[in-house]
Amino acid sequence: MLSPIRKISFVAVAVFGLVVVQQAKAESQSSVLTLNKAKEIAVQQSPTLGAAQERITQASWRIREAAAKYYPNLRFVSSATGYLRTPITDRNVSQGRSSDPYVLFGNYLESTWVVFDGFQRKFEKINAQHQARVARSLLADEHRLLALSVAKAYSGVMMARENVRLAGERLKLQEDLVESFSGPVDGVDTSRSVGDVDSEYAQVAELERLREEIVTAKLDEEIARMVLAELMNDSSGRIESEISEVPTLSKEFRSKIASTEDTYAIYSALSKRQDLEAASARISGRGALIKVEKASGMPRVILEARAGYQSVDNYSFNKDNQDVYGGIRVEWDIFDGNLRRARVKEAEAAEREATQELMAKTAQVRREVLVARAQVRSSMVIVDGRLKALQTASSKRDQVRERLQAGIATNTEMAFAEQLLVSEKARMSAASIEVLSAYENYMAAIAENLPAPKKVAIVTVEPAKKAKKSKSGKK
Repeated sequence: MLSPIRKISFVAVAVFGLVVVQQAKAESQSSVLTLNKAKEIAVQQSPTLGAAQERITQASWRIREAAAKYYPNLRFVSSATGYLRTPITDRNVSQGRSSDPYVLFGNYLESTWVVFDGFQRKFEKINAQHQARVARSLLADEHRLLALSVAKAYSGVMMARENVRLAGERLKLQEDLVESFSGPVDGVDTSRSVGDVDSEYAQVAELERLREEIVTAKLDEEIARMVLAELMNDSSGRIESEISEVPTLSKEFRSKIASTEDTYAIYSALSKRQDLEAASARISGRGALIKVEKASGMPRVILEARAGYQSVDNYSFNKDNQDVYGGIRVEWDIFDGNLRRARVKEAEAAEREATQELMAKTAQVRREVLVARAQVRSSMVIVDGRLKALQTASSKRDQVRERLQAGIATNTEMAFAEQLLVSEKARMSAASIEVLSAYENYMAAIAENLPAPKKVAIVTVEPAKKAKKSKSGKK
């Protein structure tokens, strides 16, 4: 019988061991770089998005520039101007002085205020606001494009990693196959036929080719990880973290693709795509520019005022040298050689150009959505075919293994069956990754590929975990 103290000790050790196992499991899961996490890091650290954000800042300051034209300006002027004596300039010369020429010195505070300009300032500000809207929309679209690029790079890393793993399996099988041959490998065994020797040499050559293949596959994975690191702005230049396993198609994923109509997908894209919003804002901005150019032909009313001192031939001032005036000035360009008309026509053509660009972009978005959906469906059909082929290859391998155990099949037949199974695994992995890539293209086409807390899972979910998630969702 165990004492109560020992029982408590055993229970404490068991609980501690369970906690350690759970922590280790959680750490291993957190060390895996998921696609969603890769997108989040890229969005947070990308210098491309930082540059787009600065373009928004520039556009915001251009709005301030346009608004500043509504206010009067005040400036200090210090001048020295030479004159020749004329009846008009002679008024500025003190009585009894006959200097010819003379210099007029002055220090002034000047102010001008455009109180009316045909609403040119108003439309310049509206245009600046539309340009800020363009910049904001393009920043949002940069998020979408960056997330798509990260998804492609992530799929590239996943595919390269699978190639390395499967190349290793093929290499191991080929090594076993070469070892199964009797007799020397480097020399010719006279006890064997010429056909056996040729077959053996062919297998040795295949072994060397597979060794080269695994080196190339590792290089491809290294490059793919560097590309992903560049998009995530990782200072190490290479992503060292493990990435997710190759996804399999879940029922939820299949049902979502099957239940979504093309019309709804296109509507979703047209209402969410920020590049379309930017194109629409450009049209509005070009319309405002037309009004700016038309307003330039209106009269301008300007208030002017100046206060200061001026002196002739002497840079010293006193109260007798005060100079103050104020007035109103009207300016109207009644003829400019059709310059204003040409600018208006140019702005109208630019507006029509922006309209055509929006129409072309809309048609492009429709095409992108339909093509992406067709690629998802096609890749799903290919995966189903690859799955059947993989099951057939696995069944064939099991049959050869049973025959080998019964002494009917040879090791060579078993090695070939294993190689066939590995080849089908490679095709299945490539097809599954292609589904992920096609799905990300589709989600980018409808502008729903940014990282979000809840998304339709591509990976199959276990029933217990699924029930647990639904329970927490009700809470």
